[in-house]
Amino acid sequence: MSTDNDRPEDDSPEARRLRNQGKLEHPANRQRLIRDLAAAEHSQSELALRYGVSQQGISLFAARHAERIATVAGKLDDEFAGLWVAQKANRLAVLEHQVDEVLDVMSDPEKAAKAGVQAAEMMRVVQTGLKQIAEELGQLPGRVSVTHSGSLTVQLNGVDVGALT
Repeated sequence: MSTDNDRPEDDSPEARRLRNQGKLEHPANRQRLIRDLAAAEHSQSELALRYGVSQQGISLFAARHAERIATVAGKLDDEFAGLWVAQKANRLAVLEHQVDEVLDVMSDPEKAAKAGVQAAEMMRVVQTGLKQIAEELGQLPGRVSVTHSGSLTVQLNGVDVGALT
């Protein structure tokens, strides 16, 4: 019996191109290559050697991500430049979408049954999403807990505590 592992890997130019594109599109590689291209400190041929792809692969990548590369080029000192998740509005939009999706499923019993998720779990997802949105917007008060044992001495500048009666 033959398995997928027994098959020889397709070594056609198109298959190699797709594998290399996938390598470059891995999130960590993608962001690093975008920054490398934005910094323009190395040629595309040098970057191709570094990333283990062809120069054409780097060129195609640069064309696909030209807008992000330009954004990062103007903000090389910002390590988060070009990452959509670094923008509060983008994170809020994703959270809002997720909350809307869960509320949509909860409003339709047939969808909820197909999702196979209990109502309590869906409500927790909505509550968590709404809390994350409020945190992003700075709308939750900071919660500080202080524990102290022993004595406490307080000094009020400009106040003679002995004169208070």
